[in-house]
Amino acid sequence: MYERDVEAGTIALSHGDSALAAEPDRISLLDVRALILTKMGRVDEALSDANKMCQVDPKCAMGYLRAARIFKKKGLMDAAFKMLKIGNLRVDASDPDRKALETMYIQCAAVLGVTLKRKKPVDPALPTPPSLNPNSTTETKDSSTETLLPLPEAVPATEIHNFGTHSIPFEVIQTIFEYLPLQEITRCLRLNTTLRAMLSNNKSLWRDLNLKWFSHRISDTSIASLMIRGRDQVKSIQIDCIAPKNKVTKAALRAIQSSRSRLETLEFTHTKKVAADILVATVRMHSWETIRRVNFSGTEMTNDAVGKLFEKCRHLQELELAECTQITDSALDSVLKIVGANRSAFVSSQAELVDLPASSAAAGAAPRIPLFHLKILNVAGCIRLTDGFIHTAARCFPLMETINISKLTRVTHRALESLGQHCKNLKGIDASDIQFTYTQDDQRRNTLDTSMLLLAKECKGLTNVRIASCKFVNDMTVQLLTALCPQLESLEFPKSANITNAALPKIGNRCKLLTRMNLSTCPQITYEGLERLFTLATVSNEIKFLDLSMNPLAVNDKTLLLLSRFGLALEELNISGCDVTGAGVLAFAEAKVARDVQKMGQRKGGSAVGQLRVLNLDQCARVGNDAVVHVRKLMPYARVSANL
Repeated sequence: MYERDVEAGTIALSHGDSALAAEPDRISLLDVRALILTKMGRVDEALSDANKMCQVDPKCAMGYLRAARIFKKKGLMDAAFKMLKIGNLRVDASDPDRKALETMYIQCAAVLGVTLKRKKPVDPALPTPPSLNPNSTTETKDSSTETLLPLPEAVPATEIHNFGTHSIPFEVIQTIFEYLPLQEITRCLRLNTTLRAMLSNNKSLWRDLNLKWFSHRISDTSIASLMIRGRDQVKSIQIDCIAPKNKVTKAALRAIQSSRSRLETLEFTHTKKVAADILVATVRMHSWETIRRVNFSGTEMTNDAVGKLFEKCRHLQELELAECTQITDSALDSVLKIVGANRSAFVSSQAELVDLPASSAAAGAAPRIPLFHLKILNVAGCIRLTDGFIHTAARCFPLMETINISKLTRVTHRALESLGQHCKNLKGIDASDIQFTYTQDDQRRNTLDTSMLLLAKECKGLTNVRIASCKFVNDMTVQLLTALCPQLESLEFPKSANITNAALPKIGNRCKLLTRMNLSTCPQITYEGLERLFTLATVSNEIKFLDLSMNPLAVNDKTLLLLSRFGLALEELNISGCDVTGAGVLAFAEAKVARDVQKMGQRKGGSAVGQLRVLNLDQCARVGNDAVVHVRKLMPYARVSANL
């Protein structure tokens, strides 16, 4: 309904603009357009039209009345009173709206508690006062005597409420609405016109526009209306066009550009309707100094567009270009030239300072300040990329902390070696579905072990590692990582057929900070290995996210009993496709709830407030519907998925 109202207002406004183009000084047309703009919440433009009406004909009451009504709607009663006072002095008595102007003037004065005064005319029959005699030297006051204008009879004031049946200060209302999500704020616009005007004019409420969950409903018109409300205060825009009937086009980006907002985050994903040049121009136009995060995944980004983005946005910290299939290895060539030129200039300046050859200055010069500050790079699914792109990215962005190079079938182990050589601050890497070529070298190790050894040695702060669907991941890989990176917080090796029980004690003994572990579809892991893992206090006290799905040999009712005893910090558990029964799941839920109640000491409505938030029981053939119902009653705050 709201979108239809906006569209109707937009159509009416276009008709008004067309009429004013023919007669720009017609006051009645200006008044109609100001009314439409006020209804749409664009009060600043409405005030501009009211001001133009007063300039075209200062003796016409329509402009003063329209401006006063807008000020009253905004809650600025003082400004409305001043405007009416000016109109009361300028408008002739013959004006048809003079009476309405005087009535509103008296009402505003009564609301503000202002006592109105008027001049009393001098009776010509009376003798001339000395002050009017030109020969008189007596100093007196003004010839007119001021008398009080009696106010109308006291009328019981109508109490105006701005929040239902209550009157709440504006600052309190603003604080309340700042905690509401965008969807709830837009719903509140439909309550009444006063609240709608107040919310629409509060630019701070429209700073973060997260529209990712409404891709099937948003359009160019809705985005334009949101940008009008936020104007130049919008800091974050997140738009996902993944819905099949999405109506967002380049007009939405034009509206973002017109708002002159200095964005910090821009997400515009999964659309082929917008060219790459328009996407980059939206960032470069007004936000090149403030932009920190850009997500153009699933769009038509090209090599030239990537180069233009980095040429202007030097302070960019996070870039996501997943599934941008047009990007190739030459996307960062222009960036590499900038880095090379900067390095040459730096070496030359150092050589001039110390009066040494350039080669000697380069060897002993102080460390350079990096030209680019990119910390997170996601190029997953960009199938045309090879090791050359990763090598160039590692050279251009030495401050990189997280990189996602999954689903790049042309990338090999050399990408890991390049990252270890240039990115010493690397903390997280996702190298799933990469083709590691098996070769016999002098140490008789596969390429994965060699590259992981180099990466772990060079990147001392490595905390998150994910390598899925790799046949070369084995116990040796796990042993190298856990030995060189004891600070690991996330370890994910799903679909690894060569990991056995021997690797699990290494994880438990060395990774004391581990909070996330994914060993999904590891067929050689059994219950005995998990028992040795979870009986270690260091792991059981810290791990929060655990994925053991598709391991029927390892996960059974005895495993659930272990988790209920030792998994003290579990928040998410995925055991889909495992050999568990309904009785085992119910016993696990009861034990977990009892332990959480004992630990936290909280009850609400007869149900325990536990820590477990997600439990996945999909494809567990031995779990019945009755057990799932009982588990959901025991843990009402947990999301239990059971597609049996």
